[in-house]
Amino acid sequence: MVACLLTLEIFTACNRQDPAAGATTDAMSATPARTDANADADAPNKDDAPPANQADAHTPRPGESDTTADTPALVEAPATGGAAPDTPTPSTGETGETGETGETGETGETGEAATPPEVATPGDDTDAKIKLLMREVGDTATPDDRTLLAAQEAVDLGASVGAVGRAVNRRAARLFKTPERATAMYEWSRTHYTNSAAATFELAKLACMSGDIDAAKALLHEVKARGGDDLLQTVSFDPTFSLVVNDSDIQALLK
Repeated sequence: MVACLLTLEIFTACNRQDPAAGATTDAMSATPARTDANADADAPNKDDAPPANQADAHTPRPGESDTTADTPALVEAPATGGAAPDTPTPSTGETGETGETGETGETGETGEAATPPEVATPGDDTDAKIKLLMREVGDTATPDDRTLLAAQEAVDLGASVGAVGRAVNRRAARLFKTPERATAMYEWSRTHYTNSAAATFELAKLACMSGDIDAAKALLHEVKARGGDDLLQTVSFDPTFSLVVNDSDIQALLK
């Protein structure tokens, strides 16, 4: 009996409608739909709202850049180790200036370029000139007139007369096949190298070879005067002097 009553009560409760929920549902379904007129009435005045598509003349749209505005231009980032393209470079004047010089390559404020030190050249070196002249004297390929000029130039530059005279004598000795050329060399040495009897002695030989006995005797006396006693000692056995060796004057020189 009790179980039957509980079952009936549960069934009754399940089929009972909640008055509040039903009222709410009916109220919602009963509320009329909002018409356009009501929406317009509740909406703000259209004349008071700004146009939908009208944009502020000074406000750039997204994606657009204002090229006429006074917005500072973006400065491109400088490359590594360099300066920005628009960065002003300090003026330094002309190329190569340093400081306040005003002229290329100048240093300090003197206004004048530094003068390089003078470099000596072979043309300015007296010793080098003398060596070149002596080389000309000793070279048999040098013409005879140029040889004598070179010898004189060397002496004028301060070369030793003895050194030049000996060089001329050596050149003359190599010209024995052409006695006339050798004679010119020996004569120069005899005239300039007065402290030596060598050139005079060689000229005496050439005189004997040519048969000029008087010239040979005179030259042998000059050899004696120049202190060439050692040279005279060869006259007695040198066949070159066979024409004059028995002359009394020459025998007196040999004593």
